[in-house]
Amino acid sequence: MIIFAKKHFSKNHIKTFSFLINVAIYFRASIAIFQRIYHRWSISVLEFFITYFAIYELAHFYQSFMEITFPVKTIKIMIPFYSAVWVICHRAYQNHLPPLKWINLIKGTISGLLILLAAYALFPIIIQFSRAVILLSSILSLTTTFLVRVIFQSFKLGLFENYKKNNLIDLAIKNKEKYQKAIPFPYIEFEDFFNEEFLNLVLDEFPD
Repeated sequence: MIIFAKKHFSKNHIKTFSFLINVAIYFRASIAIFQRIYHRWSISVLEFFITYFAIYELAHFYQSFMEITFPVKTIKIMIPFYSAVWVICHRAYQNHLPPLKWINLIKGTISGLLILLAAYALFPIIIQFSRAVILLSSILSLTTTFLVRVIFQSFKLGLFENYKKNNLIDLAIKNKEKYQKAIPFPYIEFEDFFNEEFLNLVLDEFPD
């Protein structure tokens, strides 16, 4: 486009037109980058905030029920940390990719739980949370992860946008062996794919 502008526009307008073209190119590239980030990370970002809110409410309920008070510093540091650990573990088991698999959700939740329980003893006492909160928040993490993925799968959001296409691929892989062993071997036939005049020209060009 810039070469076209240099050929067909006067020197007074070349700079303006080139600037507008560059702006359009960078704007389109920015949209493409944003779309890629949205597709890859939207489910994890939403999961993080919902898990954070759920654990925050759980911590307040646990304090009221047990008549104890967690330090503010503990809540500010540990709840985001818990949420991030479970999000990372679920991504490690590819739970952000379709299709939804219960076994991977359970693996991601258990992995996060084991990491948090192991790290519990390493944290200073001032920021240690209750182990009961850790155990209960694992249930919240599993529930949140499942519900978020059901929503994304139902409304075709993020990486679940092509969920049907992925189903067809899985179906093709499962039936690959049946297809190869089929007798007679399955094939596709196109009728009148080339017209007769075109075929005659080819035969004249390559008579042998």
